[in-house]
Amino acid sequence: MQDVFIGMDIGGTHVRVLKNNNRTLLKTADFATFMDLMDVVIQPCISTKIVCALAGPIDHQGGVCPPNIKRWGRIDPAMIEKKYPQVNIRFINDLVAHAHGLDNIQPKDLYSLKKGTIPDGKKVLLIAPGTGLGVAFKDHDHVYPSEAGHIDWPAYGENSALVHEALKKKYGHVSFERIVSGRGLEEVNQILNRKGVPPIFVQNLARFIANMTVTFLPETIYLGGGIIPHHLKEIDQDLFLKSLLDQGRFSDIVNRINIYVIMDEFTALKGAYKLVHP
Repeated sequence: MQDVFIGMDIGGTHVRVLKNNNRTLLKTADFATFMDLMDVVIQPCISTKIVCALAGPIDHQGGVCPPNIKRWGRIDPAMIEKKYPQVNIRFINDLVAHAHGLDNIQPKDLYSLKKGTIPDGKKVLLIAPGTGLGVAFKDHDHVYPSEAGHIDWPAYGENSALVHEALKKKYGHVSFERIVSGRGLEEVNQILNRKGVPPIFVQNLARFIANMTVTFLPETIYLGGGIIPHHLKEIDQDLFLKSLLDQGRFSDIVNRINIYVIMDEFTALKGAYKLVHP
């Protein structure tokens, strides 16, 4: 029987699986442990290669503690391969998979959020507000993951003092991810007793993009994750642009770059599958 190739994109809400070009969508909440998920995905006694994309930094042993699925604890290839000797599994950061998925993305799967003044290039900044806030930089074929979503949030924007005080009281450290993410959006709306996409979310999405732009100096910016595509019509684009270009002396650097929203929710999955089955 032929080998099985599996790409997986595991988020806090959904597990996307691509097995020999057959796609499956599962709910992360249905699996108490990572091994429970593997028991569903892996076929016994069949040689299987898996590339699995998850949030969080990959450690020196190839393992990861997904911060958005804390109940799973630390998972590593050895624990899977011990139970399933026929399996070869590799964990990668989810934004690394996302970045590799950009290689074959189609124009129809992109929404132009801001037009710049320079052509798209091979130095790409990827920012993905989903359950959390992921960031990666791609320079040609090399992808550099980061945990930049966890940098300090400086309490910028409308109602920022109120929101910062509430979040600091609850969490201690307040990062951009506490605002610019799916969980952040829910929490901010609870604090402000409102619904939809509040100005503070839009302002800080823009500020975070601007800060990452002057950090990495990309030639193109892509916004991944599920939050922006889902709420695109609710985002005040005038407020977004005003906040984006509030960068003082370096506003021109931010303004020159094209910003696209990735509308294809399977981009990271395609990237993971590309790495397991080039």
